Amino acid sequence: MKIIFYILFLLIGFQGKSIDLVRYTCLVNRVDVDGFAEERTFDKEGIILTKNKYNPLVIVQYGVLSYYAFQDTKDSVYYYNCLKQAAYFKDDSKVDVLFKGKGIGLPYDFNYKDMTAPWYSGMTQGYAASFLLRYYNLTKDETILPIIEKVIFVLIARQEDGGTLSTTREGHKWLQEYPNSKKSPEVLNGAINGLIGLKEYCDFFNKDEHAKEILKQVYEGIVNSLTLYDTPDWTYYNRKKHKISPLYIRYQFHEMMQLYNMFGDHIFDHQMRIWGMMSYGRDMKTKLQMYKLKDLELCAPVKKTEDGFYRYPIDSLTKLDVRNFEISTYKSLKHLKKKKELKSFKTSKSHFFKFDFQSDSVAYIVNYLEFKVSDFDQIEHINIYQQSNGKFESISFKYHKFADKYQLLFDPINLKDLVISIDHFKKRKSELSNLKFYNTSSIQQPFIGYYKADTLMLHADIPYKINLPQENTKRAVILYRHSTEVDNIKKSKWSAKNYLEKEFTPKFKGYYEFAVIFDLDNPLSTVGRLEVLKR
Repeated sequence: MKIIFYILFLLIGFQGKSIDLVRYTCLVNRVDVDGFAEERTFDKEGIILTKNKYNPLVIVQYGVLSYYAFQDTKDSVYYYNCLKQAAYFKDDSKVDVLFKGKGIGLPYDFNYKDMTAPWYSGMTQGYAASFLLRYYNLTKDETILPIIEKVIFVLIARQEDGGTLSTTREGHKWLQEYPNSKKSPEVLNGAINGLIGLKEYCDFFNKDEHAKEILKQVYEGIVNSLTLYDTPDWTYYNRKKHKISPLYIRYQFHEMMQLYNMFGDHIFDHQMRIWGMMSYGRDMKTKLQMYKLKDLELCAPVKKTEDGFYRYPIDSLTKLDVRNFEISTYKSLKHLKKKKELKSFKTSKSHFFKFDFQSDSVAYIVNYLEFKVSDFDQIEHINIYQQSNGKFESISFKYHKFADKYQLLFDPINLKDLVISIDHFKKRKSELSNLKFYNTSSIQQPFIGYYKADTLMLHADIPYKINLPQENTKRAVILYRHSTEVDNIKKSKWSAKNYLEKEFTPKFKGYYEFAVIFDLDNPLSTVGRLEVLKR
């Protein structure tokens, strides 16, 4: 039934203008849709309620979650749940028509902080635009488009006039989560959700020049305000310096990830890494079961290995305790299976290793192998093959090598089907020892790892060359903070704008501390020792 429904959806759902939307990471990666709805109720139309009342933010979040649940599972239940939430915005008895019909406000019908009902949130208005654009992507319902325009009209109207747009004390444009509130001004995470919705709106309604100008100003405001929220080791929720919770810093971590995917600005990527370091060791402290990744450190310190590289320790993942096996050595694959088509594998410089079990009924699934090998300096190549139905197929893999040891990472296979070949520069026989097997495929490691390099005294206006070896990682970032006194450097803040590339010419003489923060794309992601050298 689900398959039939999805085929029908494909046939009728792609009429009208399509939208290229970045995945709503900061919600979908953190919250489970079923857990989100578990302790809530619904009205007779299927619109989600909070304590038997309409909360527009909860409605749009459930709509976004349902949209992606349908995209990921093709379950029609989520499709209809998404559609039911959109009905809220079409009902004039539930939303407020403002600005002589030009705007639609999503009302909070209760007093909050120093605001009296009804009030409208820049976070919710922007979030609603994001949801309704996804609803349109799903249904091509043209009637929702003017509603989106009216929602954005309120988002970018001045807060003094009943909208959510304000100006900070530094002169930046800001989308207020709580407009006109003196108790909670300029909430950062809410402004980001407003920015996301405004960006997606401008991408679709690309002839709205006024909205595009506001987008530019709000974008610049957030980029130039990020450091205002941070301390040397934590960050604030708003400009009243209310410290953020560990749960919310994880939220903002994912918001930066989403902004980086949307805009491609490295500032957002750098800020994500700063908050990642700050979040390490801070438990979420929530009993709610809807949150994903509750026990996962988003960012974790890495350890220095015997070859001087830094990596997240593989022993923190799952080791596979494989016993009762023997290593069989063959001169070629031809000796494993006498087939004519295997003659091309024969070479006097190669040796093939297969792992034989006492019981063929035991299945050991592995994707990671570590071993020492004799005559290490004479090895030319290592290859991996998978035995299947009497054939041997070469499989791709990643590797890291130490002075006398190899670590190999590949797609999960049964260990009894694994064959390794060692090719030498000269004819000789290798021996494997200290074998360790792992299956890391079902274990999620942190998104990023970091280490703090040595503090250095650097001189102003002198160019330095930067060297950072790296393997099996998409991106490594070097951030720095500085002080004129070495004892005060821990009191300095990290800034997303303070980073190193291949060369660095300090503007100030003083002491510099460096943080190397790199993507943990797989268990072999690693970086070397940071070198800052005079040219």
